[in-house]
Amino acid sequence: MTENAEHLAARRPTSFEEKIRQIGHRLPHNIFGHKAASVLLRMAGGKKHIGFDVPVFETEKARLHPSDNICEKRVYITPQFWDLQERQFLQAHINNLPTEEVYFLDVGANAGLYSLFALAACKQTGKSPHIIAVEPDPTMRGRMQYNITASNADEKVTLLPWAVTGQAEEVTLLLNLKSRGMSHIGQAGDNTEQQSVTVPGHPLLDIYAEKGWPRVDILKIDIEGAEYPALEAFFRDAAPSQKPGLILIEISHQDNEKSAYDLCLANGYEVAFSNSLNAILLRKG
Repeated sequence: MTENAEHLAARRPTSFEEKIRQIGHRLPHNIFGHKAASVLLRMAGGKKHIGFDVPVFETEKARLHPSDNICEKRVYITPQFWDLQERQFLQAHINNLPTEEVYFLDVGANAGLYSLFALAACKQTGKSPHIIAVEPDPTMRGRMQYNITASNADEKVTLLPWAVTGQAEEVTLLLNLKSRGMSHIGQAGDNTEQQSVTVPGHPLLDIYAEKGWPRVDILKIDIEGAEYPALEAFFRDAAPSQKPGLILIEISHQDNEKSAYDLCLANGYEVAFSNSLNAILLRKG
């Protein structure tokens, strides 16, 4: 077993479940498609508390747990509903990078789906990926480690058990057991009865130092509202050459008074893409 991997039943989808999944993969991205997806998910076994071993992004392998994690659910039954425009942009960006080496930093890696996508995107264009994935939740880190090993990518991916913070310190991670991707660093007034775990917090620059990377081509950061202090410290202390070429950031939970999105714009980035959930920002110059 990999580190913190769950002792849950896991299997491939049955032939019937796989047929249902393929129907789900063809649903239109509209109200009808989303309503139909809920029905198909149940028919495909997605409400069962088990893992399903399936191929993802054409070349990678994953054990998906659709019952308790939104991104795993969507990739299982309707991958076309999961950040499709963002992934298309990243694929084109990776294709157009002038170097053969691609440095991808996945902060708030969850089950590792963005890291798996980066691996697939590099394979498609013949580039060499270097990935650091940061995930403090032991359960999600175990899931990601399984997926990376199943995809024969252990030598390409470094998985760190950290939360990303403004300064080095231990923090409390509040675990959302019904929606694993919504676990977050504890704040004053949070429900103290919620299941939690103490994890090491490190600034972004500590991650750079961990592998001695020369640069970061792509930073994907989704840490459930903790982006601002992490990026504020980074922009204060980082050298210009350490600023990522591209930042993919979740904006659906931004604090209007302390917007990580606005912070990036004030530190030399411009908007290349945005929707109600995410924004892609490119470094100027």
